[in-house]
Amino acid sequence: MTHPDARSDSSKAPDASATEPLSTGLTHSVARGFVWLFGQTLAVKIVNVVGLMALARWLLKEDFGLFALASTIMIVGALLRNLGIKEVLIQGPRHFALWSSSAFWLSVLTSASAFVVMAIAAPVAAWLYNDARLTVMVTVMALGVLIDGLATVPLAMLERQMRFGAIAAVNAVRAIGTMGLCIILAGFKWGPHSLVVPIPVMALVVAVIVFALARPEIRLRPRPRRWRYLLGRGGVVFAASLVLLVVRYGDYAILGLVCSEDKRETGLYYFAFQQSLQVAMLVGLNIMRLLLPALSRLKDDVPRQTDAFLRAVRMLSVMAVPLVLGQAATAEPVVNLLFGAKWHASAALIQILCVGMAVQIVAAPAESLLHAQRRYRTRLCIAIVSALSFVAVVVPATYWYKATGTALAVAGHSIVIGVGQLWLVVGYGGRGWRDVVGAVAWPFVVAAGAVGVGFAGASALPDLPGRDVWRIGVTVLLSVPAYILAVRAFAPATWNEARQLIRTQVTARMSVSGGKANE
Repeated sequence: MTHPDARSDSSKAPDASATEPLSTGLTHSVARGFVWLFGQTLAVKIVNVVGLMALARWLLKEDFGLFALASTIMIVGALLRNLGIKEVLIQGPRHFALWSSSAFWLSVLTSASAFVVMAIAAPVAAWLYNDARLTVMVTVMALGVLIDGLATVPLAMLERQMRFGAIAAVNAVRAIGTMGLCIILAGFKWGPHSLVVPIPVMALVVAVIVFALARPEIRLRPRPRRWRYLLGRGGVVFAASLVLLVVRYGDYAILGLVCSEDKRETGLYYFAFQQSLQVAMLVGLNIMRLLLPALSRLKDDVPRQTDAFLRAVRMLSVMAVPLVLGQAATAEPVVNLLFGAKWHASAALIQILCVGMAVQIVAAPAESLLHAQRRYRTRLCIAIVSALSFVAVVVPATYWYKATGTALAVAGHSIVIGVGQLWLVVGYGGRGWRDVVGAVAWPFVVAAGAVGVGFAGASALPDLPGRDVWRIGVTVLLSVPAYILAVRAFAPATWNEARQLIRTQVTARMSVSGGKANE
């Protein structure tokens, strides 16, 4: 028998307002999810650092530069593949199964289209950046984008169900598998191709795993009449994401064009930018992935939603800002120890980029709030302003000072746009500049002061054996207690909330472990 809702839903868009009732354990679900994703990302980052140490010795700066340039084409294909379909599914039609088949076949179609676009763009990129190897690299990446389209619906299903443990496991398999294959291929002298061949291989592995975990209901009937609703809701999301490509990958493209005869400059910047992203990937992006499904459940109570968002931003500031600034303070000795003199010039770029990244991490959840509030046109406007201002500052800075100018322009742009975006999104919930300053400014000032104490102490060390190790140790030993004391003195409420959150999660994790041991 056909369910009555099946007939009514077949002729109209998913009812995003008819979501599940807000769970009383929503905060704990987000906290548990953060523990899962933080643990997974930490493990992956450790593996990636070890792997990058090997790749940095076996590959050339030029190889990393070529991969960065190829990535500018791949991300366009990835966006064409998704078209905002995943975000629409996460925010939730009431009957997910009724829309899963239509979304799946639409995703297959968009993935195939993205593959064709990338395959056509591959020789154009090779001509534009003056390197024939880009043709093969971009084509291999296009195959990965094609396969990734198969995983869109099951991944949306896992995120909608807030199955963060499963998501963490999938992300870990992809990241560790990709790095392992890169190392093997680099050892066999595959050069820049060792960075792209693992992409389609791991895309296939992930697609198989997420289908086994989510088990979405996929029928052979694509029902194309429903596609216009999925595309209609995801179209503005896609447009904003497309414009934001200028911000997220424009620095590689601009530097690659300015320094087209010397890919080493692009490779050096790419290496530095990836290092500056370590904490952002560890903390900031995990928070974003958790907040979208959580904040979507509060969409009918905007003031409460905004308060929850500000609490998350304050907590994120307290946790992430000192880590990013600490990364900047220890960049030079860490690069010397792990990657050698070959990459020493990247340390200054890492330091510059980390300053901008500290604000960017804190502002990143604003996208989750905009999605949750369905303010897609606002996000598109922000994206346009951000892209235009990005080009206006990065192009001349890169032309005059190459990689250093690019880093300075990107960091400055991140600070200005990040703070402005936070102010804009909290204003919708009746908050203002005072709340933005409270969430961003004081953690930045306190963290800068504490890390500055550690950096000054490390810089005062004499020239002794193992000085780089001592510099890292002194920076950490002086910065950590200084920061803890400062937070306890200036923000006792936030400090107590952080302690309570950690204590709750540790207790819950021990209870679960104890229960499993007694079974």
